[in-house]
Amino acid sequence: MPRKAFVADLSEAVANFERNNVLNLRAGKEDGMINFDYQIDDGGTTEVTALIPDLGEYPGSHMYIIYTDSENVPPTVHSALDAMSNCEGLKVTDMLSKVVKSIDKATSGSRHNPVDVDEPDPMEIGFR
Repeated sequence: MPRKAFVADLSEAVANFERNNVLNLRAGKEDGMINFDYQIDDGGTTEVTALIPDLGEYPGSHMYIIYTDSENVPPTVHSALDAMSNCEGLKVTDMLSKVVKSIDKATSGSRHNPVDVDEPDPMEIGFR
């Protein structure tokens, strides 16, 4: 049943998760793997992978390992991904929102307009 819930949540995210800088959201090559391309403002693209090592724990007590194998990735993106240890138990869409906000913050270069990764996402349906 956990795999079925994961596949349903991933399918929903693929159909509905929209951000200007997120491209090609898809299932990864392995079970429990999610991939997407993050477009950095300079025009470069970084492939980001989120992996649930034990899919049997989804959706509740699972954890994500979030990383990139892309080359020439800005150090700020690596730092943002390394800091993403607080996604435990999140559904796919919530995890994606948190990861993208973290990368957005890391690549924005602005201290005057920070992004709080713990604030609700204004792009989510039902946000008021």
